[in-house]
Amino acid sequence: MRTMPFPVDALPSWQRDMVRAVARSTQTDEAMAAMLSLGFASAAIARKAVLERPSGGVDPLNLWVLVIAPSGENKSAVFNALVEPIEAVQTAMEASQQPGTDATHPDLPDRQPRPALLRILEDDLFEDAQEDPAREVNFSEVVAGLRAEQERRYPGVPLNFVTRDITPESVVQMMGDQWLGILQTAPEAGFASLLGSSSRATGHLANLNLAWDGGNLRVRRVSRGSTTIHRASLTMVFSPQPDAFRLATANKLLRETGYLSRFLVCFPEPRRGTRRAPFERIPESILDRYRRNMWAMLALRGEDDTTPTLTLTGSAMAASHAFFNEIEPQLASGGELAEVSDWVEKLRLNALRIAGVLHVAQHAGSLGNSTFDQAVSGETMQAAIEICRWLIPHGRRAFGSLVTVSPGVTPGTEGGAVLEVILNRDYLRLGEFSARDVHRASQAQFEQAEDVATGLAALVERGVLAQRREGRRTLYRLNVGLDAEPNDSDS
Repeated sequence: MRTMPFPVDALPSWQRDMVRAVARSTQTDEAMAAMLSLGFASAAIARKAVLERPSGGVDPLNLWVLVIAPSGENKSAVFNALVEPIEAVQTAMEASQQPGTDATHPDLPDRQPRPALLRILEDDLFEDAQEDPAREVNFSEVVAGLRAEQERRYPGVPLNFVTRDITPESVVQMMGDQWLGILQTAPEAGFASLLGSSSRATGHLANLNLAWDGGNLRVRRVSRGSTTIHRASLTMVFSPQPDAFRLATANKLLRETGYLSRFLVCFPEPRRGTRRAPFERIPESILDRYRRNMWAMLALRGEDDTTPTLTLTGSAMAASHAFFNEIEPQLASGGELAEVSDWVEKLRLNALRIAGVLHVAQHAGSLGNSTFDQAVSGETMQAAIEICRWLIPHGRRAFGSLVTVSPGVTPGTEGGAVLEVILNRDYLRLGEFSARDVHRASQAQFEQAEDVATGLAALVERGVLAQRREGRRTLYRLNVGLDAEPNDSDS
């Protein structure tokens, strides 16, 4: 799929410079760094403010981001470079919570002194680098302020807002004990595994969806009784491989509960085969500026316990209405976006969230808490809309009806019902299984074991399943590598 380049100019200058620098340093598509940076920026302020919708009601500023790329595309390097300022705060927070230890600046990569001439030459490679009025941010003060606010709201509970623990119970428990919104990160995979055990998957999805919506979430605690999380906020940033993503989209529960439709999905252009050594270093000035602005966002807080509400200027509201009217006719039956209407409905809400994130990212470094007093401009709203327009072909590729888990196999075709059972059971789709395993997992969906055997045979014939003999048993496994490629005709 060939798409237009990501509209990097829609980002604030400090974020734009970092995205371009990371992309050049890792020789990856700018879209990969841009989408990840949006997710991490949203995590810094997700629970600190809400944005008032033009139609009434408010939205939090947390985003769910999926950057889908195959192994070998340098995802981890991009991911780690952009999440580093947040994880540095988390690391320093954990160290400072040890008795007798102060919050000190961590030993971050690339902070050792660099020869002045080399710094100048590096910076000249990035002509887009700009100065901004961002004040100097004292790292220790940021950590101390976050720690004090956490202690005031949740006495005795350490601040722990960055996690790669994919169990739903732990994520929900953390949201009930943390002042900041929780950032769930997993560079390679994990977004489907958040469901946990299949018997409780529906409840887990309901909780996770509420945590995107910013709703109130009731949590049962084994030792401390129940509590209500007000304005639950969860930011999720994942970069799975295509095969893992296709398995998730084939999961009926993930589709029908609206879980997947909440994600902003992007397929960066592959760069393998075009890269050339040596790889450039990210200039220290751009790294420092990126860290400073991310820490400025983390340092924001509202007055007392109130949640600031960002508002739209008249021009921003007009732009939001125009985007709604631009999209709406395409959702009608037979329209270009009808097959992904659920995702597009959420995309229109995500446009407001992205605008809020861009607004705070642009002003937090210079205005501090006064950022919340400024209305979101029409220019910022247009930038968010431009990003959403860019995302639409990616959403169609990810969730359109032409995307199937394997060539020609849908629930209505021979073997389709059996395939659906396999995909909805982690222990089947992630390992080897027998016909008896499928029959037991189907919860009496098939009247006769022969029906399962017939479906399995059809899937083997189509290449969806591989089979092997082990003594008297036949074992099957999912041929993930044979998943169909999405239709490229609209790209």
